[in-house]
Amino acid sequence: MDFIKTYDKDDSPFTKYNYTLGDAGIEYSDRDKTLDSFKTNEDTEKIIDFCRNWAYEYAKGDEGLLIVGKSLSGKSHIGYGIIRILLDRGVICICVKTSMWLQNRLLDFSLHNISRLNQEKAFLKQADVILLDDIRGQDANEWTKSIIYDILASRKTFGKTTLLTTGLSAKEFKETWGEDLVDLIKPVTRTIKLNTKPYIKN
Repeated sequence: MDFIKTYDKDDSPFTKYNYTLGDAGIEYSDRDKTLDSFKTNEDTEKIIDFCRNWAYEYAKGDEGLLIVGKSLSGKSHIGYGIIRILLDRGVICICVKTSMWLQNRLLDFSLHNISRLNQEKAFLKQADVILLDDIRGQDANEWTKSIIYDILASRKTFGKTTLLTTGLSAKEFKETWGEDLVDLIKPVTRTIKLNTKPYIKN
């Protein structure tokens, strides 16, 4: 994934933003994931309809979505499907495979290369919508918590919309990522659960 581009000196980061799937951080393996290609049943069809309407009706400053589901439940598929609609509408979006991104930035940090981390954090703070895909408990430590908190706190302050996917239950998320992050996310997201009985929580 490489959403860092080269711009003229006086340009803002998004002045010449090219709305392609690659520029939004969507990897090749995820580029066929659309809401139309999601295999639905009687329960998930309602979820897909809700997400499709959300994406088409999105306006800057709208609340985000926290999509929760076990492995292979389709949470990432839905997240990327929403982003595809937003990109088609001209919304500036960035997608991050959270675990891989944090590992790569930790490697940069260990090599005393913090410029890329700071640059990518700035992009993630500024984009209209970001998708933090597959937030895992094993990635939570004081350093990663501070990175994610900093990004999301900035986005909340400036009314930016965030999509998150995770396989963690509410209890597991709180135990691993901490109450402060939960308190930051909860007021600005709507929860969608994709386990055996999908539901949308206001």
